[in-house]
Amino acid sequence: LSPQEHAEWLTQEFGKWFRSTREVYEREKQLHETNKTLDEISVSELDQPENRRRLAEQASAETANAKKLEALTGNGRDLVKQATKNREFDADRLESWSEKMQTLGRIAQQGMPSVSDKLRQSSRSRGSSAADESAQAPQGPVDDSGLSNLDPADESEEQASSPAKQKLSEALEEQENLLADFAKVADERQEILSSLEASTFVKRLKTASRIQTQIATSFDETLDAGFG
Repeated sequence: LSPQEHAEWLTQEFGKWFRSTREVYEREKQLHETNKTLDEISVSELDQPENRRRLAEQASAETANAKKLEALTGNGRDLVKQATKNREFDADRLESWSEKMQTLGRIAQQGMPSVSDKLRQSSRSRGSSAADESAQAPQGPVDDSGLSNLDPADESEEQASSPAKQKLSEALEEQENLLADFAKVADERQEILSSLEASTFVKRLKTASRIQTQIATSFDETLDAGFG
């Protein structure tokens, strides 16, 4: 491949890579929404086996998404490395792309594994710091239907004292932060990709124009020779 052809191929690969990382981002948002849903249920509901299982599944899904992003980050670094050997690419753009890759690497290697770890801890923690007592006594006054009427203040206190809830809340906060970083990097990468695509397109037009000029010149010279 010529340097220009290689640049065009790499730009296409950068585009594919960007779309793959966007899929990871969208998957992370889906996981975050599920975590928010789990965080909104009561302590007693969170302590149910099916919700404990959902927390464990969320932790596993988070780990899988982190591994996918880590693999993509490695592929992205390889593309940047190849691009640095091609004079068709602007060094400043590649340096900016490399910086964004480092941010994604930190998200994949530190941020997402931390979220996964806290979700797993939540799935294994006690629903309440006073779980034994709550199992033996009704929580708050009981109405005629036999259901416990828990005062909102007591419910808030119960949630704050729940190890499972605390770990889930910590996971949510960390996930919100990494999603914000992810979104910022995605927007900046899109700008860089657009500039790369525009640059290779302009260079392709210039090359096509030069070739057409050369053909026209050669044709004119052939005609002049034929009628000379």
